[in-house]
Amino acid sequence: MLKAAMFMAAGILLHRFGSVDEYELRGRGRGGDWGVRAAGAVLALGGLGLAALPPFGTFAGKSALEDAVTEVSGYGWVIAVLVLASAITAGAILRATGRVFLGLGPRLPRHQEELTVLSEQPETLRPHSRTPAVMSAPALLLAVGGLLLGLIGPLRHGIAAAATHLTERGVYAAHVLGGAAPATHLRPPALGTRATDYALAAATLVGALTLAAAALRPRWPPRDSRVARGATTATVALRRLHSGCVNDYVAWLVVGLAAIGGALALT
Repeated sequence: MLKAAMFMAAGILLHRFGSVDEYELRGRGRGGDWGVRAAGAVLALGGLGLAALPPFGTFAGKSALEDAVTEVSGYGWVIAVLVLASAITAGAILRATGRVFLGLGPRLPRHQEELTVLSEQPETLRPHSRTPAVMSAPALLLAVGGLLLGLIGPLRHGIAAAATHLTERGVYAAHVLGGAAPATHLRPPALGTRATDYALAAATLVGALTLAAAALRPRWPPRDSRVARGATTATVALRRLHSGCVNDYVAWLVVGLAAIGGALALT
C-alpha cells in the first residue's frame, strides 16, 4: 500500500510539474497547492515505511521475516541484506523528498549534465496548475492504510493466516480450482515483537537518514572531484542497464530472484 501511495505521489508531481526528476524539481514542492503538499507527506511517510519503522505494517512483516530467519541456522546473512536493502531504498526516497520539498542538496553539477541525456521521454504534454482531489485523496488513503496495517491486530493476524495458507500448495490449489480446501498443517507465525526487532528497525532508519543526509550535503563530494565523477560514471552505467521500461524491470527482477535463489541454495 505504501508503494502504491508513493507511485501516486510521483504521478501528482508529474501532473503538476511535467517531470519527476528530483534535480529539476529541487525546491519546487515548497509552497505548492494542497495536492503537492499531500504528495510530500506521502513520500515522507513512504520513506519511513520502507525503513520498516513501527508502527507501519512493513515493520510487522519485516520483523516476522527476520524472526523466521533466525530460527534456521546458516541464514543470518539474510537479516543483513534486509537491513541494507531497506536502508538504501528508504534513503533514496527521503533524499528525493528533501530535495524536492525542502530544497536541500546541491544543484546538478555541470559534469553530471550527461545524466539528462538518458532521461526518459516526457509522459505528459504540459504541467497543470492544480491537483485534482481524485489524485491526492487515494494516495493519502493508501498511505494511511499502510500505517493502519501495523496498528490493527486482527487485521495483521488475518494477513498472516492467509499467507500461511498460500504457502501450502494443496490448500492454495484447492482455493484456486474451487475444490474443498484440505486442512492446513501449518500455523501462522507469531507476530509478537522483540527488542531485536526494534533495534534492527532503528539501524535501518539510521542508515537511511545517513545515506539521505550524505547525498544532500552541499559540498560533499566536491563537484569536480574524482569521487563525484566516478559516481556520475557509475550512475550513467546503471541507467544504461535499467532504462525504466517494463522489459528492464522484468529482466532485472528475474536476475535478482535468480541471485537470491542461488545464494539460498548454496547456504
